[in-house]
Amino acid sequence: MLGSIEEPTVVNRQLLGLDYVWVCSPSLMRGEVEPSMNQLKRLPLLSYPVDSLLYSSIASYFSSPQMQGFKLIVVRSLTVMLRLAVAGAGYAVLPLELIRGELDSGKLVRLPFPRPFPKQTYFAAYVDQPAIPLRAAMADCICEVARLVSDGVADETTFAA
Repeated sequence: MLGSIEEPTVVNRQLLGLDYVWVCSPSLMRGEVEPSMNQLKRLPLLSYPVDSLLYSSIASYFSSPQMQGFKLIVVRSLTVMLRLAVAGAGYAVLPLELIRGELDSGKLVRLPFPRPFPKQTYFAAYVDQPAIPLRAAMADCICEVARLVSDGVADETTFAA
């Protein structure tokens, strides 16, 4: 999950940090010119739900707590958001590792915003109950997989079996 849970009985294990980049279909905007704020407000922004950490990061990025003037299309699924961005339905901020293929093929272009979007940190969280040791063991396995992926030792095909 993105972010941690601050509860006394919850154990949070940091998995990895992901770089996010602003992207859109080349049919929506050219990627080599920094878009103006007016242009961004005229185009649909594929957004995460308002109650999410990613939405808060987007609102902070634009220094607009209420995102006034932006045309938001709220999407709860990264996969759906990716498909909508490729189709030209709007621009979005997505994890670089998820969209590397679309960037390399030209289906998406990076938008040259003046500063990078903040790295997002993902966690495994579980309720610590000594009577149920499987939770901690599963978190250990998940952390090891995340470490292997972060170190470049493994990718999504490694675990396909």
